Amino acid sequence: MKFDQLPNEILIECFEYLSALDILYSFDQLNYRSHTLVGSISLHLNLHHKNKLLFDQFCHQMLFNPQMKNQIISLELSNKNTCGQLNVFLSFFSISEFSQLRSITLIDLDYNRTQQIESIILLLSDFANVYSNELTDETCNVLSKLVPSKIQMKLTSNLNSISTSIHKTTTITSLTVFQCSLDDLWQVFKYTPNLEYLHTKILCNSSSINDELDVISTYAFYLKQLVVDYSTANFQIFELLLQQTPNLKILTIDVEYQIDIIDGERWQNLIESSLHHLDIFNFNFCVGIGGDYDVILNKFHQFQTDFWHKQHYWYTNCQLNSHVAFIYTIPYVWNRYVLQS
Repeated sequence: MKFDQLPNEILIECFEYLSALDILYSFDQLNYRSHTLVGSISLHLNLHHKNKLLFDQFCHQMLFNPQMKNQIISLELSNKNTCGQLNVFLSFFSISEFSQLRSITLIDLDYNRTQQIESIILLLSDFANVYSNELTDETCNVLSKLVPSKIQMKLTSNLNSISTSIHKTTTITSLTVFQCSLDDLWQVFKYTPNLEYLHTKILCNSSSINDELDVISTYAFYLKQLVVDYSTANFQIFELLLQQTPNLKILTIDVEYQIDIIDGERWQNLIESSLHHLDIFNFNFCVGIGGDYDVILNKFHQFQTDFWHKQHYWYTNCQLNSHVAFIYTIPYVWNRYVLQS
């Protein structure tokens, strides 16, 4: 079957895997049918890493065909190594002209351009998700003006200087970070009181805890879900953290090489005293054995009591080999699994 014999439905599905520029320059002028089809689909416009000639050609094409702006549902622009691409684009077009826009990525935004920032603030007020590679003071200044909004923030870097940056971001309800410590999370709780969802890729095992934060009772009353993808933190770290989340409903954690983390009795005491609303507890614990099979088995048996099975319906599976032991809740919720020989 030739390409032009494919039905429109298949062509449209294929276009989902291509950027707007690929579609426009490869198919728009192919024939009348493809031109009509391209003019009816949603477009993902990514101008990052595009050379200046291609960028200029596309901008002029959209100026001559303003209807194209109504097709764009995602937009990515960058000032990084692009001769001010983002600024040039915003001098041609106002973000508000893209009526169907659902997602926008702005890289190396020029915070000194007041008018540009104001237009972006108006735009972000209609968005539920904001992604940033760092939480700088400038980013927080933008977020602080979004009072009516409930922002979901994703940070792709660590939480650095969080006490000086995040103090204005009270509108954040969902936060994803790459790496943080317990001290960082307490600062998050202090300055984002409306936080409902927290996801950290890595929770560090703090060697010491900030004395000033020890005496601060900062509760995350609205936090309903906490996800920790990987941690080597000991039980005390999790105990201190979870004592500040009294309304938590869903807890998902993956912890390695901390023998005290597989203490079912301590977990039961913590849940009964501090986590009265916990409905879902997903965990994956990995510890070194060191020849103490009986000790490990006794630890695992603590997760087989009526508290776990009859009261909460939390069931676990155990796996032991010559070096390490695993215990994890079932059904298994992680997207990775290591086979041990």
